[in-house]
Amino acid sequence: MTSSAPDPADSWRLAPAREVLTNYDRLDHAGLAALARHTAEILGAPVSAINVIVGGTAVQIATHGLGDTPADLAGVPTDWLPCHTVITGNAPTRIDDLRTHPSGDGPLLRGGPLRSYAGVPLALPLGRSIGTLCVLHEFVGAFSATDLRVLASLARDATGLLQGPAPA
Repeated sequence: MTSSAPDPADSWRLAPAREVLTNYDRLDHAGLAALARHTAEILGAPVSAINVIVGGTAVQIATHGLGDTPADLAGVPTDWLPCHTVITGNAPTRIDDLRTHPSGDGPLLRGGPLRSYAGVPLALPLGRSIGTLCVLHEFVGAFSATDLRVLASLARDATGLLQGPAPA
């Protein structure tokens, strides 16, 4: 049996999260912001975010409902966020009540109004995750299994936007 190496022309599709951040200035920020807004609207959530995870740090690339601009590129520790659960398990995750979940005790969410979370990994073709697409809501149990499927569909669009267009 012979193994085939990836086609170098497709290597852009396999770029790690660090590469996404290296090319931050070249990203389609308008498209990412529109996708974050659309995600929040379609799921009826006041907050959504597209995050890239590098090491133990989450960097918000696009958000809706968190102000006009995403967080500083320095990022925040992933264990302060529910996204840590998504990346650790590399699977769609729903948290019905952040106040009873360990990630809800992080400094960014502790005692705040956001109570429910749903997030999915932004997966590359070989299954590696480069980040998360997530939504948050002030109501406990706001998201369903169907919402996770919708997020997973939108995550494919987010991953495509983060990796940019295919080379000509």
